[in-house]
Amino acid sequence: DNVCAEIEIHTALEDEVLFPAVLAVLGDHSLRRSVEIEHRSDQVVRRIASLASTEVRFDVTFSALRKFMITHMEHEEKELFPQIERTSLDLVRIGRCLCARRVELEGAQRSRLGG
Repeated sequence: DNVCAEIEIHTALEDEVLFPAVLAVLGDHSLRRSVEIEHRSDQVVRRIASLASTEVRFDVTFSALRKFMITHMEHEEKELFPQIERTSLDLVRIGRCLCARRVELEGAQRSRLGG
């Protein structure tokens, strides 16, 4: 549950804050791979959420999610982030927006879970 929740927050942060800013300066060709990987990992997160941790498919599905997340991180670190660093984007402002939005999302998540 925690892993899926963190991935959902990560995805929301990228979709709502990071990707729109990057799209404005780099265009969609730079984001296409990140979005494709993210979409596949979202599908796996939904599959995991529908499985009990005792089910045989759970471990295989969780391993697939791990693979997608590693691929996603490698792509961002090796390809996307270096491109972003070469732009005129205000990375400090984007970082602050990401942090503020994370706090909001975590609060909403706690409210949904009753804690």
